[in-house]
Amino acid sequence: MVTPDGPRGPRHSVGSGAVVLAQKAKLPILIVSYRAARFWRAKSWDRFMVPKPFTTLDIYLQTLDLEGMSQEEGIEALRQKMLQYSDESD
Repeated sequence: MVTPDGPRGPRHSVGSGAVVLAQKAKLPILIVSYRAARFWRAKSWDRFMVPKPFTTLDIYLQTLDLEGMSQEEGIEALRQKMLQYSDESD
């Protein structure tokens, strides 16, 4: 697995690594996201979420096919798909 914003961010940014790997391998990207009903929030740059025990999780899986896209188009498409299920109110 690759985290597109890298280990130091910034938050909600997408680097080229995952897109380049997917395009060179001619494979789609599998995007995995989740929301927790109850969680702890880390005081780090990424505001990392740790689900509390026995909470309810909503898990989202989707694929992104980059065929025919330039690297820049792929990066923007990935960013949009990732933000689709993020909680911007946090």
